[in-house]
Amino acid sequence: MFKSRSLIRKILLSQAFLLLFFFGLARGAVYYEFEYTQDDHHHNAVADAIEEEYLEQISWFLPTFFIGLLLSSLLILKRGLAPLEKLSHEAADIGPANVEMRLSVENVPAEILPLVTAFNETLERLAQGFQFQRRFTADAAHELRTPLAVLSARIDALDPVDGVAELKRDVQVMTRLTSQLLKAAQLESLTIKADEQVNLVALAQDVASLLTPLALQENKMIEVLYDTDKNVITGNYDALYHMLRNLVENALVYSPKGGLVSIDLSEQGTLTVRDRGKGIAPEFLGKVFERFWRTNRSSTHGAGLGLSIVKDTVRLHGGTVDVSNHSEGGAVFQVRFQQK
Repeated sequence: MFKSRSLIRKILLSQAFLLLFFFGLARGAVYYEFEYTQDDHHHNAVADAIEEEYLEQISWFLPTFFIGLLLSSLLILKRGLAPLEKLSHEAADIGPANVEMRLSVENVPAEILPLVTAFNETLERLAQGFQFQRRFTADAAHELRTPLAVLSARIDALDPVDGVAELKRDVQVMTRLTSQLLKAAQLESLTIKADEQVNLVALAQDVASLLTPLALQENKMIEVLYDTDKNVITGNYDALYHMLRNLVENALVYSPKGGLVSIDLSEQGTLTVRDRGKGIAPEFLGKVFERFWRTNRSSTHGAGLGLSIVKDTVRLHGGTVDVSNHSEGGAVFQVRFQQK
C-alpha cells in the first residue's frame, strides 16, 4: 500500500484553517471591546458601532492573514513536491541495462500519480520488448550454430579448388558472429555474486595459453606482465575470460608479423592490453566500442561486436575501459575495476 495525498487539498485546508483562525481573533477582539465598554446608557450606540468596529479589526488582520496564507502554501508545496526530486533521481538511473526498475509511488501527490503510473506501465512494456529482443537474439544465434558447423564440415570435405578457402573464411566469420551475438544476449542476464572472486593474473595466463599457438602460427608473441600473482577482483570468470580473449584476439589481428602483444597487470585492479600495430586514428577512438561499428582497421575481421561486448562486460563489473594510442605505436586498451 502507498499513500497519495492531494497538494491542492492540503493547500485549501490550510487556507480554510487560517481564515477561520484570523476570523475568530478579529471577532473575539470586537466582542471583548463590546462587553467591557457597554452600559445601559449607551448600549444601543455601541451595538450600532459593532459592524464598523468589526470591519476595522478585520482590516488590521488581513495583511497578517495573507502573509500566513502565503507562507503556509509555500511550506506545503515544498514538502509536497519533495517526492518529485526522488522520482527524478530514480528516472535518471533507469537505462537499457536496468529497465526492470520502477518509479516509487509512495507519498507521490495525487495530481501527478497518474503520470507516474503511466510511466511505470511504459517501462513495463519496454522491459518486455527488451526481453523479447534478447530472447530472439539468443535463440537465433543458438539455432545458427549447428547449420554453420555442418556447412564448415562440408566445405572441409571439398577438393581444394578456387574459392574453397574464401568460403571457409566466410563461414568462420559467420560462426564468430553468431557466437558473439549469443554472448551479447547472455550478458544481459549476467548476475555477479558478491563472493565470486577472479584472479586477473591467472585469467590472463589462461587466455595467453589458449591463444599462444595461434600467435605462433603467425610469428607473433603474447607476454603477461605482473608484479604479484595476487590481483583479485569480484567478478564472473567466464564473462571476464571472454572479455580478455576478445581484447587479445583483437590485438593479435592488428599486430604485424613478429609483433608482441602485452597483457599488463602491474597495477592492482587494472588490466592493460597493448599491440604493436599502427594504432587507431584519433577520430575513431570514441567509436570503437559502438556495436557493429567498423573501420578499415577491422573491415576484414569480425562484425564489430567484440569490443562492444568488452565494454558491456566491464560495465556490468562496475569498471571502465579506455582506448588510446601508445607513443611508440600500437593501440592500448586499459580496463579498470573497482577495488573492494
